Amino acid sequence: MKIFIPSDLHRVDGTDADEFRGCDEAFVERLKTLDFDLLVINGDLDDLQQGSQEEIDKAHAVTNDYFSQHNFIHIIGNHDRKTKKTTIKEFYFEMSDGRKGLVIHGDKSDWRMFFTSKLIGLFGLLERIDPAFRDIDNPEKWAKKAHKKAQKKMDKYVLKLFKKGYDIVVVAHIHIKYIKRGFYKGREVIHANSGHCMHGQVEGIMIDTGACTVEAV
Repeated sequence: MKIFIPSDLHRVDGTDADEFRGCDEAFVERLKTLDFDLLVINGDLDDLQQGSQEEIDKAHAVTNDYFSQHNFIHIIGNHDRKTKKTTIKEFYFEMSDGRKGLVIHGDKSDWRMFFTSKLIGLFGLLERIDPAFRDIDNPEKWAKKAHKKAQKKMDKYVLKLFKKGYDIVVVAHIHIKYIKRGFYKGREVIHANSGHCMHGQVEGIMIDTGACTVEAV
């Protein structure tokens, strides 16, 4: 099975605050050029701190229609709420060679983002009162200003998951696409990040469980 894992579209309501505004058609057309059996959005499909689910669904009917017509899973991120039946906390897979994999958004790598996910309603209110407050929970700006620190935190978080027995971990959250390969206690491990698709570009991680490959797109 081929699994394509993009993340972090951060769809809002089609207004100026929506960095995915006007990107639906191009995003879908790019997805159509890829060969996969399952699409797994690894968190932050929507940004519910800046818009309601009803507003977002209305503004982004094109991507919603595409998702509804394909084998699609939505993993919850710190900007999402668990509002859809297709939304889960994490996704498990297994390679044909027996290696175990996990797809998870990764916001628990940073306590600030973890508590943001718990207080998402309060953050949304504060952002409306003072737009500058958004900087505290702007993962893209945060990642650009401190990407080394962000990756270091994510490395520590993923190491804990390797200790739990996972061989392949795909995270997101910090908006930086990469694949890191190495060894943990004698076994080969892979730590990948799906990057982001905030401006309609399609990037992510492609996993082929039959061929046992992990590639960046």
